[in-house]
Amino acid sequence: MINVSIATSYIIVGQGLAGTTLAWSLYKENIPFVIIDNHHQHCASKVAAGLYNPVVFKRMVKSWMVDDLLPVADKFYTYCEEILETKFWHKLPIKKIFVNEEEKNLWRKKSAENVYLGAIEEDIIINEIDSKEGLGKVNNAGWLDVPLLLEKSKEFFLEKKILLQQQFNYEDILILENQVGYKEITAKGIVFCEGYQMLYNPYFLKLPLIPTKGEVITLKVKNFNPNCTLNKGVFLLPLNDNTFKCGATYEWHTTKAEITEKGKKELEEKMQKFLKADYTILHHDAGIRPTVVDRRPLLGNHPQYKNIFIFNGLGTKGVMLAPYFAYIMKEFMLEKAVISKNVDIKRFSAT
Repeated sequence: MINVSIATSYIIVGQGLAGTTLAWSLYKENIPFVIIDNHHQHCASKVAAGLYNPVVFKRMVKSWMVDDLLPVADKFYTYCEEILETKFWHKLPIKKIFVNEEEKNLWRKKSAENVYLGAIEEDIIINEIDSKEGLGKVNNAGWLDVPLLLEKSKEFFLEKKILLQQQFNYEDILILENQVGYKEITAKGIVFCEGYQMLYNPYFLKLPLIPTKGEVITLKVKNFNPNCTLNKGVFLLPLNDNTFKCGATYEWHTTKAEITEKGKKELEEKMQKFLKADYTILHHDAGIRPTVVDRRPLLGNHPQYKNIFIFNGLGTKGVMLAPYFAYIMKEFMLEKAVISKNVDIKRFSAT
């Protein structure tokens, strides 16, 4: 068991994807920590499809830093699977259903410089899919079962007695010269991994976090096994037993996480443009993503209180970003590394 009462420990606030990956990064090196989390029901990680895509479809280019991010993510999530004895890291190609010939030609042009753009499939006959323009295969794609990772990690950390399930109260923080105190815990530092709840954090109120609601639906399609994720306006991700997840919508600048008929209608209308099979909707969910104006994560510490840290803003690419930047965050907290200006909160003039 890790002792969380000593001064070299860290307090992690939040057990979404950011907090969980940071916790595992510390655990792997036997660095003491304790997590405080109230398991907020509208956390985006709890409903995320977990799809990871190394390609930006709009321009058919590589996703930012993907060559560095993917190898780290693969090694990291495989490590977690071994510790938790659970499978949640799935490698599965994406097949982009082309809208028109122009999109297909752009794919051909860009594939010479983008190794993730695979072969184009034409004259493909799939009874359940309208794909007359052909499909492009994305290599090195897949999905992470984020809710399962979080739940199994929660069970593990509870068993180790290093997860406290409670509401965090900012007024209970005691800031000392080289330590922080929180109720009965004394730690070297505290790191906030709160997702969109950062909007209410008094230490980082001025950071430009944009709460973005996303709605997804889970559906059943009988006798349909594409063995890939399909994408045309929305993604259709196969889970198991003819069950699929379809998403996602984007509603900017809102913390209202209620599901809506408008969101459901938008998803169904886009999906029905390529899915010809009958289906039954099983679930309709919504969550709030912590996105940033420049689409880059938020890492760093408070300009006045150096032992108060933040690791947030993973946004829509969180599955790929989290392991790599959890490592960077850990190294920065241990004063072993600096943070790149691309993700350092210092890139914004005021915090």
